[in-house]
Amino acid sequence: MVLEYVLAFVGVFVGLLLAKYTKEELKPGRKYFVTFYKLMLFLLIVYLLYFITLDWYALCFILGFVVTLFFSNLYFYLGLAVFSSVSLYTSFFVFLLGLPYGTLLYSRKNLKNYLIYSFIFFALSALILLFDFPGINYFIAGALFSFFLRKVI
Repeated sequence: MVLEYVLAFVGVFVGLLLAKYTKEELKPGRKYFVTFYKLMLFLLIVYLLYFITLDWYALCFILGFVVTLFFSNLYFYLGLAVFSSVSLYTSFFVFLLGLPYGTLLYSRKNLKNYLIYSFIFFALSALILLFDFPGINYFIAGALFSFFLRKVI
């Protein structure tokens, strides 16, 4: 079970490693990284929404969308997705999402601090799930949809 959580977060480091060794490919390949990032985010949203039935949970989707306007650490919401589903598939989606995301983050200033904060929020999301939230998958899907609509880094 711990392996799934580690797998999910390691994707961003593998993406950074790819960026480090392929610096000359970053600029021409940016559009492909953005496309792959958006595709993986969309597939994760669809996967999370697949398991739930439609009723009042649509409000949770909207709430997740709105909350990201005030708190927008992507790995917090990805942590919620990983820890709420406890599925190897979700961890794999988050890992694949981390590959282009880490590559796109490579040129960011204060990268080390950003990664530390992202890891802390990723881990804290497990504590939040100690409480039972009935519409958590809708909330997460709404939050991730907000990231999907934004400009990438």
